[in-house]
Amino acid sequence: MERIKWPAALINNSEHLYLKVWENTRGNKSNILIFHEEEQYLVVLRKGKDYLLPWTAYLVEHNVRKNKLLKEYEAYKKAKPA
Repeated sequence: MERIKWPAALINNSEHLYLKVWENTRGNKSNILIFHEEEQYLVVLRKGKDYLLPWTAYLVEHNVRKNKLLKEYEAYKKAKPA
């Protein structure tokens, strides 16, 4: 239960260097992901037309999932114009 307050803290501090923030698409839906790698905690925001909707937040418990997220983040950074 102590992690329940984390989504708001990560969203409100998403510009900090220790957080990895990127966008992805699942089906026809766009998301913003905020990942605290050290704490292995992920927040997903669903993008609407002119709003963001808190979609889910969870502890990333498996290294396979963590590595997948980090790979997606690196691909996003590489594809993003400088």
